[in-house]
Amino acid sequence: MKNIMYLTALTVTLAACGNQASPTNPPAASPPAVTNVAGTWEGTLTNDASTTFNAKLRVMFTQNQNTLSGELQGYDEKTKQYNRVGPITGTINGNTAQWTLTTPDGSGKMDINGTFNGNTFNGRHTTAISGSGSAKGNVTLTKMTASSHHSTITTQSFTDSFTSLFK
Repeated sequence: MKNIMYLTALTVTLAACGNQASPTNPPAASPPAVTNVAGTWEGTLTNDASTTFNAKLRVMFTQNQNTLSGELQGYDEKTKQYNRVGPITGTINGNTAQWTLTTPDGSGKMDINGTFNGNTFNGRHTTAISGSGSAKGNVTLTKMTASSHHSTITTQSFTDSFTSLFK
């Protein structure tokens, strides 16, 4: 009888050990949802070295999942027109984005990094023009509706569009 009691106790103990929940790994975090930024954005670009520099720019994004492409334009205060500066390529992860403009003639490069929040973008740029050095500053953009942005566009070099960054 004692053996049966010990065997029963041992069986209950082993069963209890075998039924303990084994630790599980938490599910892998899913990547953040990608913010849709396709469309036209307008705003300003500043230069940390100048309290008076405030250039207007327009960025027209095309988006394919996490890949950004499009065009950057600079505003000419004299002609009151946006000028094509060059193509952009970049990526977006969640609401954080980075894109680069490299001019077709190789005279300039602009890297922009920042965060989209609804219809606004806030970030930083590093801009370099051959023979002129580099500049850094803030970039602030707002998403435009179809009827709110200017349609006049001309072609102008990167150097002409952003040369005042270095004055």
